[in-house]
Amino acid sequence: MDSENEFDVNGKRITTYVTRSKEGINSVLEFVFYDSISKVVGLDIGKSSTLYLCDEFTCIIIPLLHLNSIPESLMNFLCWPEYTFVGVGIRGKMEMLETQFGIRCRNAVELGPLAADVLGMAHLRSCGVDKLALEVIGFDFGRRRLVSGLYEDSDANAFSMQQAEFATVNVCSCYHIGRKLLEKRAAISAKKGRVIRSKNWLVRFGIRKCSRSAVFVMIFLVFLVGVMNSDEFRNQNSHRRKFYYVRRMV
Repeated sequence: MDSENEFDVNGKRITTYVTRSKEGINSVLEFVFYDSISKVVGLDIGKSSTLYLCDEFTCIIIPLLHLNSIPESLMNFLCWPEYTFVGVGIRGKMEMLETQFGIRCRNAVELGPLAADVLGMAHLRSCGVDKLALEVIGFDFGRRRLVSGLYEDSDANAFSMQQAEFATVNVCSCYHIGRKLLEKRAAISAKKGRVIRSKNWLVRFGIRKCSRSAVFVMIFLVFLVGVMNSDEFRNQNSHRRKFYYVRRMV
């Protein structure tokens, strides 16, 4: 492991590892990322082919050009079906990685279009991480912006603490944006599923269009029919009829 530092990102402590060794990559992936609960990973790639991965508490920075070969553990992790990798411009960057290093990512999600669809804000489709962080998680990324070019053009030969911090803030923001949007999308889908099931139940009774009040009336009627068909209700009603018959006889 080349270096290990801790940074504060939006009130949370993130441990960042910079490594050029297979052993360091294997260690972080096996003991940190595979134990991640959310199964969402922020992903970014610098211009110098440096790979950045981040979950809720951990970030790993991998200068790919300084590796003799790509570790199998990294290849397998990026293709693991249970994980979703989120980022800005992620698809184009992954195409570059596949061409240059043979690295593929199975579940890559572009944050701009995801935010536009989930939040219903079309202008977010082409926004960068700064705007998305502000809109989705309320994080003012601009306050952590370093000198222009410091992060993007670094060759990762001597990754400074400033560069590591900015990279951590950037990719960690992708993680938090992606996680919140995916959770919101799942909640919306679940709600739609409940509505569809309710509509299907009404269709069985031949009701295709009705108001909410009509639905409540239907539920009440079903409940009432159930009560009237119960044994207890029948017995009580039978006793009442017998009592009424006896009174008329008298």
